[in-house]
Amino acid sequence: MDEFNSIPVRSFYGNSSSDEDFDSDDSLADPNYSANESDLESNVDNSELLYQNVLDIENNSDSDQDNDEDSIDPAVLAPTEAYNQWKVINPRCPVPHQQFDQTFDEGIQFVSLRESELPIKFFELFITEDVIDNIVNQTNMYAAQVLVSKTISRHSRLNQWKNTDSNEMKKFFGLLLWMGLVRYPKLSDYWSTRIIYKNNVASKTMSRNRFEIMLTMWHFANNEEAHGDRLHKITSLKNKLESLFQHHKIPGEFLCVDETMVPFRGRLLFRQYIPGKRHKYGVKLFKICDTAGYTYGIQVYEGKSDKMLKSDSLSTNVVLKLGEKYLGQGLKWKDKRDVLMLSTKHTIEITSTGKQNRKKEDIRKPTIVQDYNAGKAGIDLSDQLSSYSSVVRKSVKWYHKVAMELIFGTSVINARIIYNTICKKKISVTSFKESLVESLLELTDKRENVNFTTTKHKLEVIEEVDHRNRKIRKRCGPCYAKNREEKGSREADKASVTPRVTTYCGHCPEKPAMCSNCFVKIHLIRTVSLVVYYE
Repeated sequence: MDEFNSIPVRSFYGNSSSDEDFDSDDSLADPNYSANESDLESNVDNSELLYQNVLDIENNSDSDQDNDEDSIDPAVLAPTEAYNQWKVINPRCPVPHQQFDQTFDEGIQFVSLRESELPIKFFELFITEDVIDNIVNQTNMYAAQVLVSKTISRHSRLNQWKNTDSNEMKKFFGLLLWMGLVRYPKLSDYWSTRIIYKNNVASKTMSRNRFEIMLTMWHFANNEEAHGDRLHKITSLKNKLESLFQHHKIPGEFLCVDETMVPFRGRLLFRQYIPGKRHKYGVKLFKICDTAGYTYGIQVYEGKSDKMLKSDSLSTNVVLKLGEKYLGQGLKWKDKRDVLMLSTKHTIEITSTGKQNRKKEDIRKPTIVQDYNAGKAGIDLSDQLSSYSSVVRKSVKWYHKVAMELIFGTSVINARIIYNTICKKKISVTSFKESLVESLLELTDKRENVNFTTTKHKLEVIEEVDHRNRKIRKRCGPCYAKNREEKGSREADKASVTPRVTTYCGHCPEKPAMCSNCFVKIHLIRTVSLVVYYE
């Protein structure tokens, strides 16, 4: 038993219940649910809590005799009616508590980036050239399979397919991230020439047809190697990213396992329905995270399978699978349904939570419960951060949605956590994604202060007259341009649509005729700083 004393302590939280019960607590898994401490504490407040110390391990015992049952003295705790006091029920003699030294080296590893590096360098810790090259190869292979297997009409855009490369794939990634930041009603609107949608990003990066055909062919595994595996299309990408997540950060003392949902309403054998969630239909994922929201492992739920140990429940299999790498290093496991807590670290100490009830009485709970509430927030934080400016869009392919969650959700959040730690900053998720877009699309945000105050723009009256000595009226130039864009030139020519005016701006190039409203709008805009994007 002596070598057992050197095992590092890890606190590990998971759910153990039946398959049906596992979906019951879904508020914590909702990406749009902002958890607070009171919500998390309620998981253990409203149920009977059984608290049991770990067996007393005799360090100097050399005998082969096992500890018998009488040496295990559990102390059972239960809340009072006010749920703010805890008392010992039928206590026995105190159980000596075994403490283990925390000897493992937690934190970031194998990252040689400096504080001055841009976010794209941290994103590339996970979305490496190897990952991108594999996606490129599988996309080209899938496109070749589609072109051979399908009968394609002469006018089909599939005839325009040409193999992609890593540079184009990075541009494709950049557009997807940008579309998460800038939301338009339809995908085609990003390439619209209408004034309300027109932008300088999408059309200058890639044509609409090319983007749509790349989205159609986007692939991650060879279909011919599936052999009945339901998750084959996404497994290789998931495994590669998972190994990189674990490679660059060693978890600390607290780990948490919980579920999350990737929205999907298409036809899928293992699509899940959880009525309490914001996204009721979708692909269910299980994640193991630390308290900072960093994800170490992901398991996609594929429905009931022979791969599961039939003697264990779904939640038990999930916890054991995701925690396999960390088992045997000290374990704290929280059984959700019965609210049992087993710890290799805690005593039966009950301390104040720092809060008071309505009667101004201190709320006291076991330390293990307070540590659980703090550790359980990791999954919720990961989901919440991932939901900001989400890239996930409507798609008929479930694996596209899961891939977007892995690449632009989990990988981005993990990269941001490492970036904030090394650079000693606290950059927001949105700002981090904005920087990624600028790097992937090779955009520079050059801010120019365009000051027109030195030139006195003035609305002047046209002095020209017609044969009847009346001032000549001309179409308002800005109004005509807008109406022609929206209604066509024939409709815009009508006087009832585009106003005729006798005023113009004498200091603008070509001295265009314009109404007073257009004059104010145009010259008011020109007095502010303009953001111009250059390639």
